[in-house]
Amino acid sequence: MSVQDLSPLVEELKLGLGDVAVHVASAEEHGVGVTLYEVIHIYVTVKVNLAPHIWKTGLDIVIKAVGAYFLKRFAKHRSDGNHHQLARPKVATIYDQYGNPLRIVEMLGPDTEPTITDDPNVPRRLPLDESFRKDRP
Repeated sequence: MSVQDLSPLVEELKLGLGDVAVHVASAEEHGVGVTLYEVIHIYVTVKVNLAPHIWKTGLDIVIKAVGAYFLKRFAKHRSDGNHHQLARPKVATIYDQYGNPLRIVEMLGPDTEPTITDDPNVPRRLPLDESFRKDRP
């Protein structure tokens, strides 16, 4: 997925969260099965300690934005007549600023509800993008 493909997600996040900094990076997909799912990784960073209820509210807004973005992706592929892309399930893993997974949001098709996994156990390396690293606490 290109940075341009992710611009609707950036807009959804800014709509839900207000004036936030959103950094987008894209990497070339490598390996077996990279065409089976559309996959995005979202890292949520905060510069201060937040109360748990505020953190959860922010996380819920991110999850809602991801669901809206997935629906737009399905609709775009349907209007393009690209049925191969239409059939691809979409998945987003949301991480904290230390790379710990918080939630996985998965949508199998345009007519399905997103599935949310609350306790994922899939650690992932932090991105190498310097713009992301400089914003970390």
